Amino acid sequence: MDNRIGTDAVLHRALEQAHIEPEGEATPLEGRFFRAEKAHQQRAVVEHYGFDAPTHLAAKAAGFVAGHAIEHVEHAVVEVGLETAGLVKLAHGVKALTALPLLVGYEAAKASAEVLVHAFEDGDELGRAMRREHAVGACAMLLAPELPEAFRAELFAGFASPGVGSKGAVAVCDAVAGRPDAAAVLAAMARQCRDGQAVAIERAIRSKDDLEPQLRAHPDFAARYHGDLAFRLGVDAGIWATTHDAALVERVRASRVAPPAVEVRG
Repeated sequence: MDNRIGTDAVLHRALEQAHIEPEGEATPLEGRFFRAEKAHQQRAVVEHYGFDAPTHLAAKAAGFVAGHAIEHVEHAVVEVGLETAGLVKLAHGVKALTALPLLVGYEAAKASAEVLVHAFEDGDELGRAMRREHAVGACAMLLAPELPEAFRAELFAGFASPGVGSKGAVAVCDAVAGRPDAAAVLAAMARQCRDGQAVAIERAIRSKDDLEPQLRAHPDFAARYHGDLAFRLGVDAGIWATTHDAALVERVRASRVAPPAVEVRG
């Protein structure tokens, strides 16, 4: 493995080996984690139903009736740390179905049926968010020598169990470490991460607001940022370091003779 073979392919293989991701279903590794996805779905319900009284009643009842049930399923997702998208989907469906007998009138029943459809779709998204969290947590743990501890702490603070990697993330780490070429794989991931840090620091990318114009202006950089998790974590850590870790910034600058290449091989 060289430093242009994608980290994401390695992680998807590990997710499959750990029985977290169905074979052939590559979950996007960039996006919201479990808690953020849950909050996003809750806001979407309020925005969608907030100004329609009967529909709002349906959504509110559906959420209230089985609130404890879905919390138990979410707890299982976090504790077991493995793929449970089906259970999450089922719990959301039960949440909507249980609300039906409590609702009166055609509009309310119609709205609850709509909630049921959305609930199953949302369950799929929660499952993907959890798989994403396992992969990102594993990558951050594997890259611990390259990533500042405080940066990793901030990243882990957004996880379902704040501050720690899930059991699923540990399983992914074990799968990567168990590869016959593990040493080469980990070395290549470390190079990707260091390249990302160097790009962020040398291009003076100090915030996400600075990052977006760079991604738009440099398609090769954007392809690598969006397509390789180790590189993306490196970029994000480099951005973080510009305001939090002057020592890392100086080390990166001292170690680079020329700006890193950001080409992506086909």
